Amino acid sequence: MKKLVALLLVLAVTFSFIACGEQTETEAPSGGTNGDEIVVGFIGSMTGDDEIYGYVSWGAITMAVDRINEAGGVAGRQVVLKQYDDRADGVEAVNCARKAILNDGCVAIITSSSSAGLISINSVLEEYKVPCIAYAIGSELVTQTEEGETRPYMFRVNTTASQCTTVIGQYAAEVMGLKTAAIFYDITRTDGADGVEYFTKGFEEKGGSVVQVEAYKSGDVDFHAQLSALKANGGFEAIYSAAKYIELGMVINQMKEIGLETQMIGDRSWMMLDLFEVVGDNLEGAVFPSDIDFNDEKYADFNNEFQELWDVHPGVAVGTDAYCIQDACMILWNAIEKVAEAGEEITGENIRDSIEANSQNVECFTDTITIDPQTHNVRRSMGIFEIQNQNFVQIDSYDVTFG
Repeated sequence: MKKLVALLLVLAVTFSFIACGEQTETEAPSGGTNGDEIVVGFIGSMTGDDEIYGYVSWGAITMAVDRINEAGGVAGRQVVLKQYDDRADGVEAVNCARKAILNDGCVAIITSSSSAGLISINSVLEEYKVPCIAYAIGSELVTQTEEGETRPYMFRVNTTASQCTTVIGQYAAEVMGLKTAAIFYDITRTDGADGVEYFTKGFEEKGGSVVQVEAYKSGDVDFHAQLSALKANGGFEAIYSAAKYIELGMVINQMKEIGLETQMIGDRSWMMLDLFEVVGDNLEGAVFPSDIDFNDEKYADFNNEFQELWDVHPGVAVGTDAYCIQDACMILWNAIEKVAEAGEEITGENIRDSIEANSQNVECFTDTITIDPQTHNVRRSMGIFEIQNQNFVQIDSYDVTFG
């Protein structure tokens, strides 16, 4: 936790934050503040309970913009980055999107907003024809409506909840050979409900059976009743949980207290260095999926640069966000370059069309990425990791299909 406090202090001093209050609605600008700039908006939770996600992402995206500008910009133009704080609130996210487009002339938005925020801003994106790329949200409803229609201006570069959680369910049954599993989930979070649905789907597709489900609520600190119920049943070989790292620490430690020993299977949110500060060695042998292995040597320079700038490793507390935002930027730069090469005006609508048409097999920061033009979801490799000696070790790899 000391590392998080240090990061927040450094970034609070370094960055000036922009509030998203009442906006004057004018005609949306056609592109940038002038002909020599491309204005891009970043919407994140810069204050509130999720501020660490916004801070780390802001640090990472400023690095990406500085890098491209030093290389000559995008399509010969410098990128101007604007920041907006949505406080993880859906209404505030809409205010931020309107300010970005109407007041500041942003032709594209990159965001780590909450699921509610991302779903809410789609109406604004569609009204003013400005694309948005999400890089850290798994909810299916971000890119798809409840009726299954693709949201035309929203894209993502990270795997969906159904992609990664179905895969770990399949892996548990097919590769690990597990026949029975229980699920312990947060009933108040969408990723908790997604975990129940998609882990069950993947596990049972490959012959496994989910035999017990127990739930808790965000903010709970005592899990003894639910864990005791699981122990009393005992008819399972593993427990799947998407608990976030602080709650996960309490869950795992209380499991040890009551003598509940079983294989643990987790969620991609487990890929964060601070995990071991709360679980110690109590998660040895646990298995989980992740889009990215931030221990890979190819990230050494990035990790070192981030550490030098912000005095913290980019993988603390927010996991892979700092890496995925690099992918989002590279997808956007590629799309804008293609617009310019076609001799078209760099507008939000043209960038949207270009993302859809030109985001196949793009060499990005973490992987070769394809965005399905039909669903706006991603195709990329995904690793299966095991916790060994308080470290993340990749033991397998899957190619995630469109979904």
